[in-house]
Amino acid sequence: DWYEIAKLFLKENASILWLEDKEQKLIIGRSVKLDQFVSYRCNTNYRTPETIARFIQNTLPIQFEIGNPLPGLGVDVHEYKNEQEQPKKVAHIIKQLIMQGFTQDEIYIVSCKGANKSVFSKLDKIGNLPLSHFTGSYDQKGQQIMTEGLLHFDSIYRFKGLESPAVILVDIEFDKLNKHQQHVLFCGMTRATVKLDLLINNEKVGSKALFDCR
Repeated sequence: DWYEIAKLFLKENASILWLEDKEQKLIIGRSVKLDQFVSYRCNTNYRTPETIARFIQNTLPIQFEIGNPLPGLGVDVHEYKNEQEQPKKVAHIIKQLIMQGFTQDEIYIVSCKGANKSVFSKLDKIGNLPLSHFTGSYDQKGQQIMTEGLLHFDSIYRFKGLESPAVILVDIEFDKLNKHQQHVLFCGMTRATVKLDLLINNEKVGSKALFDCR
């Protein structure tokens, strides 16, 4: 449907570049059929630093080549029993990241759930730091209205396509990793360009179950 809508704005015989990544497809549905298109496929990940990329390769059954030679600062895994524990754990992680040299605007908290389903969507602060997130409303120009804050929070469904030096991926509470959930994790983990932290519900999946998913 979006392809048909886009064509309404194009001149006749316009050139079209259609970008798609099947490993980061978060909405379940049919692929777009593009007749008479020339296709080029690249399986190289240029964003993710080597330490994070190796972690992803050892964790998820998704094949890709590492194209970023920078080492990065790796991945830390943290467990929680219920979602109400997460803000306190995230506050501690943020304190550690700031000690490592990250600025507050370089840290993004990303939920594996829809934004309104996460405990973080109801918070104005993490520790003593104000948290910025989407209010669900738009101004008269159609721009998203965000709360004011030094830290940032969003869902992976809204953060897809973006990146941040430090990403804290929260609300990982899958009962088991089906194909769709693998895509959600892959998309979330590849948003980090330097450091990645994971918060996993150990009552639903736990770090060992996640690491054994291959």
